[in-house]
Amino acid sequence: MTITFIVFYIYMNWKHKQFPFSIWLSFVSVLFDDFSSVPKIVGTSLFYRLIFATWGPVSLLFTNCYSGLMISELNAPLKQTRSRNFEDLICLNKHVLDLNVSSMDIRELAENLQFKDYRADSGKMDFTFNSLPTIKNLFVSDTYYRILSPPFQRQWMFSGAATYIWHFERVVHLLQFTQLLSKTRLASNFVRDEVVALLLMNPAHAVFPIEFDQTRVNYSTTELAEMVETDVINCGKRTAFVATSETLQGEMSFISKKYPSRRFHTSQRLLGPTWKGWSVKGGGRSSRLSSVSAVQRNFQVLVHSGIYSRLKQEMHKNMWFGRNPVKEDVPPSPVSPLTMGGLVTIFMLCGALTGFALIAFLIESHKYDWKAIVFALSASLRKLLQFNDRFQRLKKSITCVTLKSKLHKSWKSN
Repeated sequence: MTITFIVFYIYMNWKHKQFPFSIWLSFVSVLFDDFSSVPKIVGTSLFYRLIFATWGPVSLLFTNCYSGLMISELNAPLKQTRSRNFEDLICLNKHVLDLNVSSMDIRELAENLQFKDYRADSGKMDFTFNSLPTIKNLFVSDTYYRILSPPFQRQWMFSGAATYIWHFERVVHLLQFTQLLSKTRLASNFVRDEVVALLLMNPAHAVFPIEFDQTRVNYSTTELAEMVETDVINCGKRTAFVATSETLQGEMSFISKKYPSRRFHTSQRLLGPTWKGWSVKGGGRSSRLSSVSAVQRNFQVLVHSGIYSRLKQEMHKNMWFGRNPVKEDVPPSPVSPLTMGGLVTIFMLCGALTGFALIAFLIESHKYDWKAIVFALSASLRKLLQFNDRFQRLKKSITCVTLKSKLHKSWKSN
């Protein structure tokens, strides 16, 4: 290929006294920040020097702007992948979701879940007296999601000590699944949400906050909630907050208001949704009349009119009334739009480029006869003024003729 181009170059130069060179390629190469050399006979020509004197500054501006935008885009952080469902929180044994669990033996399911790790961790818990574990979980990994939940306290449970809801649910599910393992049966009753819950209860997922001290068992619900809030607002860790829909809406309303510089998002579906309803004793009929009682009728009006849903929304917003955030958050400063300063900068750049190009044009065009240029410009200006004078005369004559015709019509009418 190289030999072919050399032979072609020698032939064009010797036979036709021409250079096989496309001048426009040198101008385009400037946009790609790589200028190519040109033949001497082309570089010394007046046409090339005049064009390049005006094109060079413009292409330099375009190249620098493009390079700046490209570097800014490359240095920008990558888009984050957000978890939208509970399945996205699973980090281990996710392949179980693709298996046909209904036709699988319960022990085979336990083997796929690696239930031996569940047992090894649950063997350290005292479900009778201690609501919180006192021995460290060796299976926990910081690379997996930390699944936190709101605290709760019952006087009849765990000697009245406070604990976390997800930890309690985890204990109950592990006990139930352990009892099922003692029976040889199919896992036909297991639905997808139950399998997802078992995968999320893997001991690799931490269920307690980072600041939780396992040597202490007398935590209050307020202290447990504050530790959870500290982990939830920490955007540098993989943390998920699990709660009922009502509690989650109230928590989202609180942290979104108290921490405006952070972004929080909720899942797109529920895990194990359940229906809630009300039943009226006696069928809801009045004891005196056969029609529906006023209590049921009024309650239906509250539900169908939307008053009940509005009350639920206000309850969620005021759930944490008087609660103080664990940290003070500074709202992000708003980004000011393009002001007059930015517009002035653009005009200054354009003016500087135009001035530089004009100076380069005048320097490169010193071979022209300035007297001829001035004479040509004055002749053009003189012709323009003469054309304008003729146009004004024609306009006056048309106006005069129109006025005479109007006077003639008015005289006839009189």
